[in-house]
Amino acid sequence: MPEDVWRKRHRFLSGLTWFHAVIIALAGFVLGYSGELSLGALFRKDTLIHAVGEGLIVAFFAALARWEGISRAFRASAVGFGLMSASAILVHLSGGYIELHFHFFVMLTFLALYQDWIPYVLAVVYVAIHHGVVGVLWPEVVYNHPAAFNAPWTWAGVHAFFILWASVGSIIAWRFNEVAFARTKLILESAGDGIVGLDREGKVTFVNAAAAKMLGLDARESVGKQIGQVVRHTQADGTPFLGDASPILTPLKDGIPRHAADELFWRRDGTSFPVEYLSTPIFDRGQLEGVVATFEDTTDRKRAELKFRGLLESAPDAMVIVNREGRIVLVNAQAERLFGYARQELVGQPVELLVPERFRAAHPGHRTGYVAEPRVRAMGAGLDLYGIRKDGTEFPVEISLSPLEAEGEVLVASAIRDVTDRKRAQVELAQQAQELARSNAELEQFAYVASHDLQEPLRMVASYTELLAKRYRGQLDPDADEFIAYAVDGATRMQGLINDLLAYSRIGKSGSRSELTDCSGVLGRVLTDLEMAIEESGAVVTHGTLPEVMGDAAQLRQVFQNLISNAIKFRGQEPSCIHVSCERSGDDWLFSVRDNGIGIDPQYADRLFVIFRRLHTKAEYPGTGIGLATCRRLVERHGGRIWLKSEPGKGSTFFFTLPVERR
Repeated sequence: MPEDVWRKRHRFLSGLTWFHAVIIALAGFVLGYSGELSLGALFRKDTLIHAVGEGLIVAFFAALARWEGISRAFRASAVGFGLMSASAILVHLSGGYIELHFHFFVMLTFLALYQDWIPYVLAVVYVAIHHGVVGVLWPEVVYNHPAAFNAPWTWAGVHAFFILWASVGSIIAWRFNEVAFARTKLILESAGDGIVGLDREGKVTFVNAAAAKMLGLDARESVGKQIGQVVRHTQADGTPFLGDASPILTPLKDGIPRHAADELFWRRDGTSFPVEYLSTPIFDRGQLEGVVATFEDTTDRKRAELKFRGLLESAPDAMVIVNREGRIVLVNAQAERLFGYARQELVGQPVELLVPERFRAAHPGHRTGYVAEPRVRAMGAGLDLYGIRKDGTEFPVEISLSPLEAEGEVLVASAIRDVTDRKRAQVELAQQAQELARSNAELEQFAYVASHDLQEPLRMVASYTELLAKRYRGQLDPDADEFIAYAVDGATRMQGLINDLLAYSRIGKSGSRSELTDCSGVLGRVLTDLEMAIEESGAVVTHGTLPEVMGDAAQLRQVFQNLISNAIKFRGQEPSCIHVSCERSGDDWLFSVRDNGIGIDPQYADRLFVIFRRLHTKAEYPGTGIGLATCRRLVERHGGRIWLKSEPGKGSTFFFTLPVERR
């Protein structure tokens, strides 16, 4: 049982014992007993001195119960003996009046308030001896009727029955009380916060384990002491409060709870710790009975706050923290430098101070909406935002927002970054990209015009050199035949190069027809076109199931034809084995063209897709160096990409992707 509860009950029960002592001592005067003062009168029940003596016996036990130097069980036992003796004396003084026997039962019920087995069992033993032993041996002392004189054992049993059930009822109530107290104590002891109970006089009535640990004291020894004797309470800087009185006691005066977060509790060893506490008044039927102070050691929180402030100050961006009402509660040095305000000029001001005038009217609505549904918003969310400095200049910013939970309040942390340089760079980059696009367009136009206009004179050169080769072969000297052959070969290769270049330049100029295209059908037509090359090289071309895609059938046909032609061309000693397959990869179709040809070194993989870049001489493998560049441009035009995996001597696999659906 808590010390304060036990003390209250003990005061009541010891007072009850004193009450009986006085009543018994005065009983002789009320009943008109003899005032004889002889030694013999002391032992006669009808004398005043006898009644006073019996009252002194009860008073002795009452006085013994007030002795603070003995244990609670001993003091409670003294009360038990006093009340049981009072019951026996009242029965004795009444001449064994039967109704006064119930006084024992009532006193046993009162003794159950201690919830202590030692005084209770001793009291029951006292009643058993009085009604059993004394009642049987000297029934006239205990009873006042003939039936009890003739059958003392029977009446002793009757009284034992009443005692038994009175005890059972008291013990049941006792156990219910113990369970309730145990649960309450368990809750209080399990609490992580310190809890201290105080009565109306500011004396400690309860200290839980957390409070005892934080304050470095013994909970039992603290009960009954003034709060100032248990803990010294000062302001945050160590300055005592007015009159050295703890503000925890303030609710005892005005009945209003008090909350504080920046004060110190001092331990007996002279160390202190910051606390946040709530002192709540306790009312019982409208009467102020005391206060309950709950507190927590905020050392770790303060340390975390300092660390947070350190992180805030070390952040590369301007940090502005705003409360629910939109007022600035914290800024870092970067914010001071960015906006040109001193810290004290910003704290407490509405955040709209940093918003340009033309946006201020709408900003509170945006802010309220965010607080209602707080979420993390990263920088670069695609919003064009602006800030305004103290001198009135505006500048573009990026802002990330993050909700913060602090002491039950939702704050909004804003990381603000000046993106003036980036915006300027973006404008310059856009201008460069525009210029580059114009230049590329001009180059494409030039390539198209040049290749188109060169075709006619080149066709004439090729025709006449071929005519010379046919008409005059063998009629001139060997050198002439060789020179004519070179001219014919050069003209033929030039025609092929110009045709490929013209086709490459037309990719960007001619519009593509995007329609649902069966890739299996496209591949079939390509294999038909390459039938002679496949037969002459002895190549074997296989394929898996190919999907339908949205695209230009003619352009996709050129992609397959270029890749398969290369696989046939760049073969090794063994006949070419070429396999075309496709599988789903997320939102794309992943196509692959695998061969067992000569392969290439992976370091040259990207170089192959650049126009006119070749890894072999024309004598080794003929070609213009435009085929793979054309493939890349066509695939990218369809929203895909193309790449290569290969090892020398182990063949190559060309991969390219096309969107699953592109309408």
